[in-house]
Parts: sequence; C-alpha cells; structure tokens
Amino acid sequence: MPTFPGPSSNQHNRTIRTLGVLGLLMPFMATPGNADPQTIPGLATPPGVIVTPARLLPETIPLPDAHSVSPPPMEPYQPFFEIDWSVALIASRTGGSRGSRYATTLAPQFSATRAGLRSGFVFEAQARLGVNSDQLTRVEEVLLSANGNYALDSVTRLNGAAGITLSQDDPNAPGSSDQIIQTPLEGNAQVQLGIARQFGRFALAFDADLSRRQQTDTILVGNIAEQNPDRNVTGLGGTLRGEFELTPVLTGFVEGSVARDWYDAPPAGTNIKQDGWDLTMTTGLAANWRDVFQLEASVGQGERRFENASIGNFSSLLYGLDFAYTPNNALAFDAQLSTALNPADPSSGSQASTDYTITAAAGYQLAPWVGLRGSLGQAWSVPGTDPVQSWSFYAGTGLDFALNKNADLSLDYLYTRTRALPRNPQDSHLLSLGLTWSK
Repeated sequence: MPTFPGPSSNQHNRTIRTLGVLGLLMPFMATPGNADPQTIPGLATPPGVIVTPARLLPETIPLPDAHSVSPPPMEPYQPFFEIDWSVALIASRTGGSRGSRYATTLAPQFSATRAGLRSGFVFEAQARLGVNSDQLTRVEEVLLSANGNYALDSVTRLNGAAGITLSQDDPNAPGSSDQIIQTPLEGNAQVQLGIARQFGRFALAFDADLSRRQQTDTILVGNIAEQNPDRNVTGLGGTLRGEFELTPVLTGFVEGSVARDWYDAPPAGTNIKQDGWDLTMTTGLAANWRDVFQLEASVGQGERRFENASIGNFSSLLYGLDFAYTPNNALAFDAQLSTALNPADPSSGSQASTDYTITAAAGYQLAPWVGLRGSLGQAWSVPGTDPVQSWSFYAGTGLDFALNKNADLSLDYLYTRTRALPRNPQDSHLLSLGLTWSK
C-alpha cells in the first residue's frame, strides 16, 4: 500500500505557530468593530453569538429601522356634521288665462346632519327667489328648520323641532284677484316638543306645539296698501297618540288633539274675532312591510268651537290616508288624502269650511343618468252644507339628467286649473328648465 510523505518538522512547527496566532486574533476579529465574519473565508460564527451592526451594547435590544416599520393605520376622519348643499338656476315661461310672462328663479339649499349613538340632529335652509318679466321680485319661499331627537333609554325618546318659513304667492296665479298687484309676504314660525315611550307592544306619544303666523300688507291697484291684522294668529296645541302592535306589520292607533288660536284683530268691517278651539279625535291602522309598503289610514271627527257665541260652531268627518310604495331604488310612489277644518275669512268672502286635499307623486330612474317624475293633486273646500265654492287641480311631469356627479339638468311642465267663486275657472301652463350644482 503506497504511503504519502508526512510533513517535515519545519512545516509542522510553522502550522503550530499559525494556529497560535489565529487563536490570539480570534477574540478581536469577533468584536463589533470588525466586518461580518462570513466575508472572511474559513471563519464561522460561533454558536450562540449574535453578530449584527445594529447591536449597541451587550444585552441591549436592537432599535428598529424607522423606514422598515409601517405606522399603525389611522381611523377615517369623521366630521361632526355631514354637509350637503346645492344651488339651482331655473328659467321658466308661464302662459294661460292671465297672460304670459318669463321668470328666473334662484334656489339655494343647505343641510347639516349629525347622527350619534343616542341622538340625531338635522338643520336645513333653502330658498326660492324669483323675478319675472314684469320686473316683479318675489320671495317664493324661504325655509329654516332644525329638528333633533335624543334617546333617554332603549324605550324612551325625546324629540324637538323648530322652523321659520317665508312665502309669497304669485299675484298672477290662476284664481287670484285682478285687484292685487303684490301679495303679502307671509311668515310662519313653529316650535314643537314631544316625548314617546314604548311599553312592550303598546306605545304612547305626546307632542306640544306653539305657532305664529304674520302677514305684511297687500298692495292693490292704485298702489293702495291693505293691512291684514285679521290673518295674524298665534296658536297653541297638543296631541296625544296611542299605538298597539297587532302584528309585526300592522299597528292600530287612536289620536286626539286640542288646539287654541288667538287672532290679532277681527276681519275688516266686522267686530267679531275668529278666536276658537279645534278638537279632533281619530282612529286608524298603520302598516309597514320592510319599508317597501307603508300605509296609514284614519277616520275621525273634528269640531271648531268659536269663542264668540254669535258665530255658529261646526263639525265634520275627517279622513286621512298616507300611502308609500318603494319596491327598489329605481321606483317610488306615494299618495296622500288629508282633511282640515278652516275658519271663515270674511275679508276674502270665504266661509268656515272643511278642506280636502288629494296628492300623488311617482319617480322612476330610467338609467343611472336620467330620471322621470310625475305628480298630480286636487284640493276643494266645502263650507258647511253649501256646495263646493272653490277648487284647484294640478298635474305635472319632469325629467332629470345627470351631467356629472355635481351637475344636473331638469326639464318640467306643470298644468294648473283653479276656480274660486264668483270668478270663472282659470288655468296656466308652466314650462321650466333648471341647472343644479350640488356637493
């Protein structure tokens, strides 16, 4: 068997000296100040030794790199109020029994909504300011309202509302007197407070309200100012409503209300104020099926009692209907029937009457960028046992086009026909084009 020559004694001595030198250098080469041992051939990291450039002192936890650790996710910003606003510019043309004219209307709108765990609050402001081709500037409508609610506990809720409205009728509207040049500016203010509580399947709610109506002068032909103190009235009332859940969908209710009003002055030419009491009692059924089908129907009795004994009291049956159908996000339909007792207005020649109103409206989204609307309604007054003295009817349709996420274009047509004895029936046709900018 062949043998290999072993190392000579000189070679053996050099090997021993080399290992000794490496043994002396090993502690210094493993210190933090040297390069990574893996870059030096033949050296391996001893077991249990952590070699890292980020180590500062023995037993010190390495600091993380600021760029290597992502910050914790931030919660999305939740504003205290959800703000919504829009501004519409509308051009219209009206024709009919009282001639034709053009008008321009500016309609801004603003709302702020706050929804909390136990409370909610909504503030709204909107206006319609118009000027027509006769250079007549008119405050068509101004509305400021605020309402809120607060849950005292899981079964008790407080609610409150306050509102101020300003409005001015069109002196050229069908049924208006030819002697009126400018209609009065009417202001209405109302404050309402209420509480509702659930007792198992039974619920009880009480509401109290305070209202005030004020009108400016009416301007007649010849620039004559006619005052309207007999139309300024303050009212105070309360309503109590009890409900019982018959089924998860159907609820029965009974509602009663008492209201008192005080007029500033008697009508012109008389010395008899129209102050009095309004008493009503109604009962009915309410149904709600998954917010798709909603219905409330009621029937009852209403009575008007005048403070002055020379004015005869009168009463009438009261009917109410409120129906809504919303099967999907594209279609919506609603209809209402309401009845109200109306005191006499001697200045306009109208008697105390029972007023009826029927309205219906529908909307359908044909496509994401176009929607179709339609509405119609009729109102009439029955003065006691006498035949109908006045009535009005309207029907309209409209199209809405979404130009982009912030701009909409609308096209509307409205037909109105009115009769107020002793005048003959009058009608009008309104065609309007509007452009709306919104948030």
